[in-house]
Amino acid sequence: MTASVQLVEGGTKLCKTCHSTFLAGRSVHNPVAAGECGACHEVHRSRFKKLLKSPVTELCVTCHHAAITGKVVHAPVAAGDCLGCHEPHHSSNRRLLKERGASLCFNCHRKSIAEGESVHQPVAEGDCMGCHTPHASAEKGLLVRHYAEGMYLPYRDDQYALCYGCHTPLLAQEERTLSRTAFRNGDLNLHAAHVNLPDHGRSCKVCHDPHASSQPSLLKRRITGYGRWEIPLSYTRGVAGGTCMVGCHKTRMYDRLSPVMNE
Repeated sequence: MTASVQLVEGGTKLCKTCHSTFLAGRSVHNPVAAGECGACHEVHRSRFKKLLKSPVTELCVTCHHAAITGKVVHAPVAAGDCLGCHEPHHSSNRRLLKERGASLCFNCHRKSIAEGESVHQPVAEGDCMGCHTPHASAEKGLLVRHYAEGMYLPYRDDQYALCYGCHTPLLAQEERTLSRTAFRNGDLNLHAAHVNLPDHGRSCKVCHDPHASSQPSLLKRRITGYGRWEIPLSYTRGVAGGTCMVGCHKTRMYDRLSPVMNE
């Protein structure tokens, strides 16, 4: 008869005799905090690195399976690279993230998309998840809400659900206003004049970049989506309005205090 094995310590205390730093940080993985090292690791040997019970992706989805359900899946998630963004044990950042805010995103995405004369407020604040989900989504671009893909379309509020998460729908609903938008000629709401049309309304993406632009008000320099031609858009801001020239069309002007009669 063999003698029973007596452990020198019980539970997590045994692991911590060598692995003493795994509880440090603002965010601690639940099984680590609960002392359940054996939920992810084998004790003596394993076919996988770090004595894991199964490959990283398979291991993570045993608990986090809901995080990767959706028509569009983030590339690192689809590749099973959970540890590209998350620490497995603890982190000084929320959600066990390796870096804070947009710094993490810019390890893969171009930082230049957040640079310009005008920067969208959530982008400037590093709040990528204000508009995008990090794992999977039913919407293109991993968006948190629907945003119309077409350049021209009949106006409906639900086409701009993403934008209306922050901006009021009245921006495009009211034909006349003195408060909903600064883009107006007198009290004529020029957002509504562009967007709120029954069959040929211009999508927000026609004129605006969702991240940043070298022109004021997130206005694009070049409008894409019309074949090979990138239509130039030149905007100059005035004291109480501005001027805009698009493609081959005449320059148009607007003024909130003294309405302009354009030909």
